[in-house]
Amino acid sequence: MRKLMPYALAALCVGAVLAAPASAARDSTDGTVTIVGLSQEGEPPFSGSNRVAGEVKGDLGRGAYLGTNTFGPPGEFQGKFRAFFKKGTLKGRLSGTGTVTSDGTAVFEGSGEYTGGTGRYKGAEGSFTFEGSQPPDTTSDSEPAVFQVDGRVRY
Repeated sequence: MRKLMPYALAALCVGAVLAAPASAARDSTDGTVTIVGLSQEGEPPFSGSNRVAGEVKGDLGRGAYLGTNTFGPPGEFQGKFRAFFKKGTLKGRLSGTGTVTSDGTAVFEGSGEYTGGTGRYKGAEGSFTFEGSQPPDTTSDSEPAVFQVDGRVRY
């Protein structure tokens, strides 16, 4: 019986290690998102929706961005997005407000949450805030809107 004891203890230790959940990774998602419009329906930013695409640069690296936004009531929007990185994708949703300054610049701010992902980011959860702007006298598909993002994600 004594000869089996070390093997039994080793088996218990291995089982405990295999059964223990892996600690979740936590990363900053601070960075810049630059987007342009792909298509729109209705009259964004007052009503309707649009599809956007762009580039993400930040703490998670460089990647591509695809999103859809729904507008209304005037000055408010909500959307869903996916950010594609080398090691996987992040998906999430956001909401915010937009105003136009006296010089015609569109200014945006809001918040969102990460709701999943693939690859390295499978099961991602977290939150972020954003603020951004788009130059005056442009349409959503001619000049890029640039957003600064500040957030954290766990996966």
